[in-house]
Amino acid sequence: MQPNFFQLVYYLGIFLSLSLLIVNPAEAASLIEGFSHPESITADSTGRIFVSNIGEKMEPTAKDGDGFITELSADGTVKRKFFNPKGTLNAPKGLAVVNNVLYVADIDRIVGFNLQNGKQVFSLDLSAKTSFLNDLATIDENTLLASASDTGTVYQISIPNKQFVALSGQIPGANGISYDSQTKSIYVVGLGENFNGKGGIYKLTMAKPTAQFEQISVLPGFFDGIALLNDNRLIYSDWVGIQKPTPGAIYIYNANTKKADLLKLPIEINGPADFYYQPKAGLLWLPLTLNNKVAILKLN
Repeated sequence: MQPNFFQLVYYLGIFLSLSLLIVNPAEAASLIEGFSHPESITADSTGRIFVSNIGEKMEPTAKDGDGFITELSADGTVKRKFFNPKGTLNAPKGLAVVNNVLYVADIDRIVGFNLQNGKQVFSLDLSAKTSFLNDLATIDENTLLASASDTGTVYQISIPNKQFVALSGQIPGANGISYDSQTKSIYVVGLGENFNGKGGIYKLTMAKPTAQFEQISVLPGFFDGIALLNDNRLIYSDWVGIQKPTPGAIYIYNANTKKADLLKLPIEINGPADFYYQPKAGLLWLPLTLNNKVAILKLN
């Protein structure tokens, strides 16, 4: 049976709607191998890149001593596969650099390493509150943010005092964190309650006297990394599925239009985790946890 005019209009409308979801295609700059379930990436002010590795097995809460940090050069070359002494870390995830110290979220504690000599110079025990610390973010030279995926909590941490306080509001499966210094706003993505894939994006504006996390309306997912782009936009990663290897996705949310668009990727990504966005170069350093690789994508 030949489709009539109204059917053609209907299907054309669907096609146009779907095509509008795919924007700003990214280019693959390179693909780096040799990791052990890479989870998070950050950089210092000189361009040194650091990648956390959960370890040989994908066991994010196992205290097995096989976690480590890999150091990359600015072009993606592996400089040191083991930045820190073996056995110092268990299942490292979120990373942040403050005053030449690399801070690492490691299951139920946060540890810091001097970037010059690799020695541990900081330790904060949060085992009474969580057994699944995930991401870290920096507010200023004295303050960190840390997400706890098991409790849906975000902690504000005083580095000098080694004290922490929970911020108001729950984020089911709290994961990636990004801080906007201009608006003093915290953005957090989640995996969903009990990691059910119904995670969302949440925002807290610290300038408000009764600030608490409020949800931003987007389609749910297994969200992991998040970063700020220009023009009031956010970029975030979605595992899509965690029970079996499933191609993941990257989205860009526009706060002006309140819409999230799918980023067209040149490669298949499995387990797109806590990425690092390099604004000046327009590069996205993306850990592919399930592929044991790091992809460097050029955003157009």
